[in-house]
Amino acid sequence: MSEIFVYVLLEKLASSVLQEISLPWGLNGELKKLKETISTIEAVLPVAEEMQKNKAALRIWLTKLEVVFLNARSLLHDVECEVQLRSQLVFRSRICHRIKKMRESIDEIAAERNVEAK
Repeated sequence: MSEIFVYVLLEKLASSVLQEISLPWGLNGELKKLKETISTIEAVLPVAEEMQKNKAALRIWLTKLEVVFLNARSLLHDVECEVQLRSQLVFRSRICHRIKKMRESIDEIAAERNVEAK
């Protein structure tokens, strides 16, 4: 079961949205460390899951790991949503600004025509 969480987390960490924000937000190092840690956990998971049948401490560790992975997946999803929302807002703002400038230019040209017509 934990292997699925690992796969999902690694996939989300590799997403273009997170790659896009990691450098400007200063998360590049943190995301790299997180990927390395998750990859290390991924390497030992099959053995740990097999051994948990006989070791209560390992079973508890795997349960805690699943909870943390679920929280991490939720956090990464929230980050992706926030970045997409901000991207839309920035895009909308830029377009509104460009439309306003275009309208002002057209108004200026229209005003010049009105002056010339008099």
